[in-house]
Amino acid sequence: MSADPSILDHFCVIVNTSHETLNGQCCLVSSFDPSKSRYTASAVTSIMPATKRTLQLKAENLQPASSMEQKKYQYMKLKPYELLQDPKYAEVLRNAFQLQTELTSVASSYGLNLSILSKILPVLLLLHTYFFGFIKTFLLVTLITYPIIFSLPSLRLNKPILQCIKSIPLNLSTELTRATGYNVSSSLATIGLAGFYGMGVYTYFKSGGTKVVGGGVDQGMMERIYAKGYDDGSAGKPFGTSLEESVGSGSDVPYDDLGSVAPPPATGLGALGFTHLMSAGLIVKAGYDLGKGTDGVWNPANIVPNGKANPMRLMMPAFGMYRILKALGVL
Repeated sequence: MSADPSILDHFCVIVNTSHETLNGQCCLVSSFDPSKSRYTASAVTSIMPATKRTLQLKAENLQPASSMEQKKYQYMKLKPYELLQDPKYAEVLRNAFQLQTELTSVASSYGLNLSILSKILPVLLLLHTYFFGFIKTFLLVTLITYPIIFSLPSLRLNKPILQCIKSIPLNLSTELTRATGYNVSSSLATIGLAGFYGMGVYTYFKSGGTKVVGGGVDQGMMERIYAKGYDDGSAGKPFGTSLEESVGSGSDVPYDDLGSVAPPPATGLGALGFTHLMSAGLIVKAGYDLGKGTDGVWNPANIVPNGKANPMRLMMPAFGMYRILKALGVL
């Protein structure tokens, strides 16, 4: 019996085996043993823990996988498995899966149905993005998720919500101490957290460039506006004389006042927006990354040597610093 070219060296789906856990799994067929009439295939059956099995399967147990099944297997199982072989990425993925498991467990203990929340939250996020914009939606998600993450140790123990909130500064200081190697007190963590949330809440409630949600203007209306403007110009009338009052409503610009002057740009802290907050975060992160030594411990003495070794890493933080100083009027 010869090997089937549609199976050998291709992704296949395992079918009709006596092991229900294998049926439906995608695998990569690598070789064929003519003496046993068996194909050798490897399949990643689990990510956490990372498990890859080598199987001996008959031709009737293999079915060519569709392109969608191949992509799903490659990017949801094979790539994560390969990353888990690298200790650097393994820790990150382990933490991500652990966080997902803990959030599911905590939500269940407080009577929250994650399947319902997973259907409602996307709708709420889309509505919030439509009315308030993507930047404020991203900021709101950040402000909500940070307390949840740092209160997880208390949430795991099913403590009252008030106690979980009170434990956030202590948990934050513990994580900062573990990550940096420096003893960060809970009071210092509280000050940093208060500063972050103060700036975040200020940015969130800061008014945007427009007060209303802009609607579409149909082509017929645009033609009527143009015709009236043309007629006004031909008759020597001021622009907008024949336009309805509704045109331009919701805007602060006085179109009917030809001598109006645009308001001056904001100065000081009022000139800072969410992008400047992101730039400040980028500067802090760059300082933390540059200060880490080969042992993983942060030391300010490492910033200058690491910066000289890789000056390209300083370009984006430097640009962010320039934008902040320019907005504040320093430059």
